[in-house]
Amino acid sequence: MNLTSAIILAGGEGKRVGGRDKGLIPWNGTPMIEHIVHALETQTQEILISCNRNHEIYARYAAVTVKDSRDGFQGPLSGIFSVHSHCNFDYVLTVPCDCPKLPPDLVSRLHESLGNYDIAVIEDGDGIQPLFFLCRKSLLPSIDSYLSAGKRSVRGWLSGHRWTTADFTDYKDGFLNLNQ
Repeated sequence: MNLTSAIILAGGEGKRVGGRDKGLIPWNGTPMIEHIVHALETQTQEILISCNRNHEIYARYAAVTVKDSRDGFQGPLSGIFSVHSHCNFDYVLTVPCDCPKLPPDLVSRLHESLGNYDIAVIEDGDGIQPLFFLCRKSLLPSIDSYLSAGKRSVRGWLSGHRWTTADFTDYKDGFLNLNQ
Protein backbone atom coordinates (compact mmCIF):
# COMPACT_ATOMS: atom_id res chain seq x y z
CA MET A 1 0.00 0.00 0.00
CA ASN A 2 1.30 3.42 -1.00
CA LEU A 3 0.62 5.87 1.81
CA THR A 4 -0.68 9.11 0.35
CA SER A 5 -1.32 12.66 1.52
CA ALA A 6 -4.03 14.65 -0.28
CA ILE A 7 -3.83 18.40 -0.83
CA ILE A 8 -7.12 20.05 -1.69
CA LEU A 9 -6.53 23.35 -3.47
CA ALA A 10 -8.98 25.93 -2.10
CA GLY A 11 -6.81 29.04 -2.04
CA GLY A 12 -7.91 30.88 -5.16
CA GLU A 13 -9.55 34.26 -5.51
CA GLY A 14 -12.72 32.85 -7.04
CA LYS A 15 -12.72 35.39 -9.88
CA ARG A 16 -15.02 33.27 -12.07
CA VAL A 17 -17.56 32.93 -9.25
CA GLY A 18 -17.78 36.56 -8.18
CA GLY A 19 -15.05 36.33 -5.56
CA ARG A 20 -16.76 33.60 -3.57
CA ASP A 21 -14.74 30.84 -1.92
CA LYS A 22 -15.29 27.99 -4.39
CA GLY A 23 -14.83 25.16 -1.91
CA LEU A 24 -17.67 26.51 0.22
CA ILE A 25 -20.16 26.92 -2.63
CA PRO A 26 -22.97 24.37 -2.22
CA TRP A 27 -23.38 21.53 -4.69
CA ASN A 28 -26.43 19.33 -4.16
CA GLY A 29 -26.99 21.16 -0.87
CA THR A 30 -23.52 20.56 0.58
CA PRO A 31 -20.30 22.60 0.27
CA MET A 32 -18.08 21.23 -2.50
CA ILE A 33 -15.23 20.73 -0.03
CA GLU A 34 -17.35 18.24 1.91
CA HIS A 35 -17.93 16.09 -1.18
CA ILE A 36 -14.22 16.06 -1.94
CA VAL A 37 -13.18 15.20 1.61
CA HIS A 38 -15.74 12.40 1.69
CA ALA A 39 -14.35 10.97 -1.57
CA LEU A 40 -10.73 11.17 -0.37
CA GLU A 41 -11.01 10.05 3.25
CA THR A 42 -11.11 6.37 2.26
CA GLN A 43 -8.46 6.74 -0.45
CA THR A 44 -5.71 8.64 1.39
CA GLN A 45 -4.12 8.62 4.82
CA GLU A 46 -4.37 12.37 5.41
CA ILE A 47 -6.12 15.38 3.94
CA LEU A 48 -4.66 18.88 3.97
CA ILE A 49 -6.28 22.02 2.60
CA SER A 50 -4.54 24.93 0.92
CA CYS A 51 -6.76 27.92 1.66
CA ASN A 52 -6.18 31.65 1.90
CA ARG A 53 -9.39 32.52 3.72
CA ASN A 54 -12.08 30.88 5.85
CA HIS A 55 -9.55 28.77 7.77
CA GLU A 56 -11.99 28.21 10.62
CA ILE A 57 -14.53 26.67 8.24
CA TYR A 58 -11.98 24.55 6.38
CA ALA A 59 -10.59 23.34 9.72
CA ARG A 60 -13.85 21.39 10.12
CA TYR A 61 -12.79 19.26 7.15
CA ALA A 62 -9.04 18.80 7.68
CA ALA A 63 -6.65 18.92 10.62
CA VAL A 64 -4.20 20.98 8.56
CA THR A 65 -5.14 24.13 6.66
CA VAL A 66 -2.35 26.28 5.24
CA LYS A 67 -2.27 29.78 3.77
CA ASP A 68 0.03 30.42 0.80
CA SER A 69 3.50 31.44 1.92
CA ARG A 70 3.72 33.83 -1.03
CA ASP A 71 1.52 36.92 -1.19
CA GLY A 72 -0.93 37.80 -3.92
CA PHE A 73 -2.77 34.63 -4.95
CA GLN A 74 0.07 33.25 -7.06
CA GLY A 75 -1.80 30.20 -8.19
CA PRO A 76 -2.10 26.52 -7.34
CA LEU A 77 1.63 25.81 -7.31
CA SER A 78 2.06 28.34 -4.52
CA GLY A 79 -0.60 26.51 -2.52
CA ILE A 80 0.97 23.11 -3.17
CA PHE A 81 4.40 24.35 -2.16
CA SER A 82 3.05 25.99 1.00
CA VAL A 83 1.36 22.76 2.13
CA HIS A 84 3.91 20.16 1.05
CA SER A 85 6.08 20.37 4.16
CA HIS A 86 3.05 19.39 6.26
CA CYS A 87 2.51 16.17 4.29
CA ASN A 88 3.54 13.09 6.23
CA PHE A 89 3.67 10.55 3.40
CA ASP A 90 5.92 9.92 0.39
CA TYR A 91 3.14 10.35 -2.16
CA VAL A 92 1.04 13.47 -2.59
CA LEU A 93 -2.23 13.83 -4.46
CA THR A 94 -3.52 17.24 -5.50
CA VAL A 95 -7.13 18.04 -6.40
CA PRO A 96 -8.99 21.33 -6.84
CA CYS A 97 -11.85 22.22 -4.51
CA ASP A 98 -14.45 22.67 -7.23
CA CYS A 99 -14.76 19.14 -8.63
CA PRO A 100 -17.01 17.29 -6.16
CA LYS A 101 -17.54 14.06 -8.13
CA LEU A 102 -14.18 12.33 -7.68
CA PRO A 103 -13.83 8.69 -8.73
CA PRO A 104 -13.80 6.14 -5.89
CA ASP A 105 -10.59 4.65 -7.32
CA LEU A 106 -8.80 7.93 -8.09
CA VAL A 107 -5.75 7.29 -5.93
CA SER A 108 -5.27 3.62 -6.77
CA ARG A 109 -5.44 4.27 -10.51
CA LEU A 110 -2.98 7.15 -10.25
CA HIS A 111 -0.57 4.94 -8.29
CA GLU A 112 -0.89 2.21 -10.94
CA SER A 113 0.04 4.70 -13.65
CA LEU A 114 2.87 6.33 -11.73
CA GLY A 115 5.30 3.41 -12.01
CA ASN A 116 8.83 4.79 -12.35
CA TYR A 117 7.65 8.29 -13.24
CA ASP A 118 7.70 11.25 -10.85
CA ILE A 119 4.15 12.42 -11.56
CA ALA A 120 0.94 10.86 -12.86
CA VAL A 121 -1.60 13.32 -14.28
CA ILE A 122 -5.21 12.57 -15.16
CA GLU A 123 -6.18 12.27 -18.83
CA ASP A 124 -9.96 12.44 -19.23
CA GLY A 125 -10.32 12.24 -23.00
CA ASP A 126 -10.35 16.02 -23.45
CA GLY A 127 -6.70 16.34 -22.46
CA ILE A 128 -4.80 16.34 -19.23
CA GLN A 129 -6.25 17.79 -16.04
CA PRO A 130 -3.05 19.26 -14.54
CA LEU A 131 -4.46 20.03 -11.07
CA PHE A 132 -5.28 16.35 -10.58
CA PHE A 133 -1.97 14.65 -10.08
CA LEU A 134 -0.09 12.23 -7.89
CA CYS A 135 3.61 12.75 -7.31
CA ARG A 136 6.47 11.81 -5.10
CA LYS A 137 6.71 14.28 -2.21
CA SER A 138 10.45 14.66 -2.79
CA LEU A 139 9.65 16.48 -6.05
CA LEU A 140 7.61 19.28 -4.48
CA PRO A 141 10.49 21.46 -3.22
CA SER A 142 11.33 22.13 -6.89
CA ILE A 143 8.22 24.31 -7.02
CA ASP A 144 9.99 26.98 -4.96
CA SER A 145 12.68 27.70 -7.56
CA TYR A 146 10.11 27.53 -10.35
CA LEU A 147 7.96 30.17 -8.63
CA SER A 148 11.03 32.24 -7.72
CA ALA A 149 11.83 32.43 -11.45
CA GLY A 150 8.46 34.13 -11.95
CA LYS A 151 6.78 31.08 -13.43
CA ARG A 152 3.33 29.93 -12.32
CA SER A 153 2.05 27.42 -14.87
CA VAL A 154 1.30 23.96 -13.51
CA ARG A 155 1.79 22.54 -17.02
CA GLY A 156 5.15 24.31 -17.24
CA TRP A 157 6.28 22.86 -13.93
CA LEU A 158 5.11 19.37 -15.01
CA SER A 159 7.11 19.63 -18.24
CA GLY A 160 10.32 19.90 -16.23
CA HIS A 161 9.78 16.43 -14.73
CA ARG A 162 9.21 12.84 -15.75
CA TRP A 163 5.44 12.56 -15.92
CA THR A 164 2.86 10.25 -17.39
CA THR A 165 -0.89 10.17 -17.71
CA ALA A 166 -3.49 8.04 -15.95
CA ASP A 167 -6.38 7.07 -18.20
CA PHE A 168 -9.68 8.27 -16.78
CA THR A 169 -11.54 8.55 -20.08
CA ASP A 170 -14.21 6.31 -18.57
CA TYR A 171 -14.91 8.76 -15.75
CA LYS A 172 -15.17 12.23 -17.28
CA ASP A 173 -17.81 13.47 -14.83
CA GLY A 174 -15.33 13.07 -11.97
CA PHE A 175 -13.39 16.03 -13.22
CA LEU A 176 -16.37 18.23 -13.97
CA ASN A 177 -15.29 21.73 -13.01
CA LEU A 178 -18.16 23.56 -11.36
CA ASN A 179 -16.61 27.01 -11.09
CA GLN A 180 -17.84 28.20 -14.48
